[in-house]
Amino acid sequence: MANMSHELRTPLNGVIGFTRQVLKTPLSDTQRDHLQTIERSAGHLLSIINDILDFSKLDAGKLVIENIPFSLRESVEETLTLLAPSAHKKNIELSLRVSPQLPDSLIGDAMRIKQVMVNLANNAIKFTDTGAVDINLEGHVVGKNLYKIRVTVQDTGIGIPSQQQNSLFEAFSQGDKSVTRLYGGTGLGLVISQRLAQELQGSIGFESVEGDGSTFWFTFQCELNPLPALQPAAPQSLKNRTILYYEPHLASRVATSEILAAWHMQVTCISQASELACIVADKERLAGFDFALIGHDVTPAALDDAKTLISHLKQHIAAIHLAVNSNSPSLHQAIVASGAKSCISKPITMQRLLKALIPATVDDAQHSQLVEHKLPIKVLAVDDNEANLKLINAMLLEQVTSVATATDGAQAVELCRHEKFAIIFMDIQMPVLDGISALQQIRQQTLHETTPIIAVTAHAFGEEKDRLLELGFNSFITKPIDEAMLHHSIYEYCDPTLLGLRPEPNAITERVMANVNAKTIDWPLALQRAGQKPVLAKDMFIGLVNSLPESKANIAEALISQDIEQLKALIHKLNGACCYSGVPKLGKVTHELETELKRGLSLADLEPEFFEFFEQIDLVLEDAADFVKTLENE
Repeated sequence: MANMSHELRTPLNGVIGFTRQVLKTPLSDTQRDHLQTIERSAGHLLSIINDILDFSKLDAGKLVIENIPFSLRESVEETLTLLAPSAHKKNIELSLRVSPQLPDSLIGDAMRIKQVMVNLANNAIKFTDTGAVDINLEGHVVGKNLYKIRVTVQDTGIGIPSQQQNSLFEAFSQGDKSVTRLYGGTGLGLVISQRLAQELQGSIGFESVEGDGSTFWFTFQCELNPLPALQPAAPQSLKNRTILYYEPHLASRVATSEILAAWHMQVTCISQASELACIVADKERLAGFDFALIGHDVTPAALDDAKTLISHLKQHIAAIHLAVNSNSPSLHQAIVASGAKSCISKPITMQRLLKALIPATVDDAQHSQLVEHKLPIKVLAVDDNEANLKLINAMLLEQVTSVATATDGAQAVELCRHEKFAIIFMDIQMPVLDGISALQQIRQQTLHETTPIIAVTAHAFGEEKDRLLELGFNSFITKPIDEAMLHHSIYEYCDPTLLGLRPEPNAITERVMANVNAKTIDWPLALQRAGQKPVLAKDMFIGLVNSLPESKANIAEALISQDIEQLKALIHKLNGACCYSGVPKLGKVTHELETELKRGLSLADLEPEFFEFFEQIDLVLEDAADFVKTLENE
C-alpha cells in the first residue's frame, strides 16, 4: 500500500503543486476560478487515495496521531472553504459557528481533525438537495490544559432509514446500493472517521430521521498550547462601529453575530425581509450605520432584487457587503459593480469578514515583506520525477537564493563531493541510487557529515517515519509537498550562522550564554521556539525545570507499578513541554519513548531508553541550577 501511495501521489504532487504556483501569478478571475477547480479536484482525488491508505493503516494498527501546534479557527475555516463550492452548486446554505469561548491555539493532530470534519460535512452536502448544512463547534475543559471539543454537523437532507442505521459504520458500505450509484463514494469515510475519533480520544455518533435530515457529531481532545500567540485580537478600528446585519438563516445569523460582537461592534441584527424593508424606508435610521452586511440568496432571478437593495442602501451607508451562496467571479463582479463594497462567499468566516470590513490589513504588508525576503543559502533538491523536481525547485527559490538539483542519488553524491549545501531534500524511491543509499554515501564520502538531510516521501506509515530517522535523516516531509513544511524545515535545521539570522549579541544574551552547558540546554533553540521573545522563553524554560522533579517521581512510580496508561499520559505531557524549552536531548529521548509506548513496546524492551531518559532529566536539572539563577536575574 505504501508503494502504491508513492506511485499515485507523485503525479498528483505535480498537479497540486504547480496549480498552487500558477495561482500566485497575475490571473484573470476566470483563469483563477478554473485553476482553483483543478486544485480542488486533485484534492478530492488525493482524499480518495488517503481514504484507502488510512483504512489499511488503521486496520493494521499503524496510524500515528501527531501532536503539533495549530490554530483551531484557521483549520476549520480552511476545511469549510474547500467544501463551500459543492454547497453553492446546490444552493445550500452552509454555516459555521465556533463558540467564542473555545481557545484558538491548541496542540493536536489538525490534519486528522479536519479529515473527520470534511467527511461528515461532505456527506451532509452530498445527501442534502435543499435547505442547509450547519456546523457548530463547542468545547469544555476536561483536565489541566486539556480541552474536549464537539463538532456537530446538522443537515436537512434525505436522512437515513432506521433499518440501515446499524450498518452505517461498516467498511465499504453505504445506506444501500442505490446510494452508491446516485452519490458515489468509497464507503470508507464513516468507518475511518469512527476510528480516527477514537484515536483522537473522542467518539462519534448520529441521529437521523428518514426524509427529515441527519445530525452527525464527533468529539476529540486537544491540549492548550502554552504559547497562545495565534488568538487574533479584536480589530480596534471596528470597535463601536455600527452595522446593519440581515440574515434569514438562523445558524448563519448566530455565527456571524458572535464574531461581530467579539469585535465590540454595535450590531442591528434582523431576520425578516419585511423588517429590512422598513429600515430601508427609514432614511434617518439608515444614516446611522457605518456598514451593512446583507445575506442574500442571489439566484439569477433574485439578482435584480439584490441590485435594487444595494442602490437604496448605498445612498445612506458607505460600505455595503453582500454574503452569497456562490463563489462565481462574474456574480461577485456584478454585485460590486452595482455599488457594493465587497461580495463574500458563504460561509462567513472571521478572516473573510475582517478582510471585507478592513480591506488593507497589516498582514498583507507583512506577507509581502516575507515573500520578498530570501535566505542567502544554497539548497540541494533530489528527485527522479521531473515534475516534482521542477516544483520543489520553484518553491525553494521563493525562499532561498540558490538551488541545485539532481535526478537520482548518484548525481546527488557527486554534487556533494564538490560543493557544500546548507540543507538537502532527498526523495527516497529513485533509480540508479535510492535516497537511503545516497544518504549513507553522502555522510561517509563527502563534506556533508552533519548537513541536515530531509527525506521527501509519499509513505505515511509510523514505522516508515521512525525507520528514516534511524537511518540518519534529520526529518521528513510528505508529498504533496507543502511550502510551509519546506519553510519550517529550512528554519528548523539550518545553522543560524548560515542563514545570517543569529541575533546581534547583547548584554543579556552574552551573560545567558556564558552560563549554559550547550550540550544540555540550547538557549538559541528556546528563543526560536518562543518566537525570539526572551521573557517568554525564560518563563517556558523555568516552568519546565520546576516541573521536572515531580515529573521524574511520577514517571518512576508509574514504572514501578507497571501502569502503562499513566506512563503514556506523563511522557506525553513532558514531551509537549520539552518542545518549547530548548532541551533537545531530553526532548529527543522523551519523544522516542512516547512513540515506542504508543507502538505497544513492553517496558522491559524500553529499559535502556528509560535509563537514558532519567539521566537526561538529571543532567538538565544539574546544568539548569546556575543557569536559572542567571535568567531570573535578567
